[in-house]
Amino acid sequence: TMGIIFNLGAHLLSDPGAGLTLLKGGSVFSFFEGYNRYVWGLVATYASMGLLLAQVMKWFDNIVKLFISGASMYVSAILAWLIFGYAPTLN
Repeated sequence: TMGIIFNLGAHLLSDPGAGLTLLKGGSVFSFFEGYNRYVWGLVATYASMGLLLAQVMKWFDNIVKLFISGASMYVSAILAWLIFGYAPTLN
């Protein structure tokens, strides 16, 4: 909840007219203006990662979290190779 409050405050401070537009009958969807499928993919990915990490920390120890974080680099490299054909190099 604190993150929501601080991020909303930062959003309103960066664009003071954003909150006033909503109060004057503007669309709530103006907040999501510019979002495309890649942004929604990132939002879904980070949300699921947060939920997964919460479950890991609930049921396992901190060392398991470190092993999972380390293994995620290898999983990301393998998926990048399979999906995009990008092979990581040592250079």
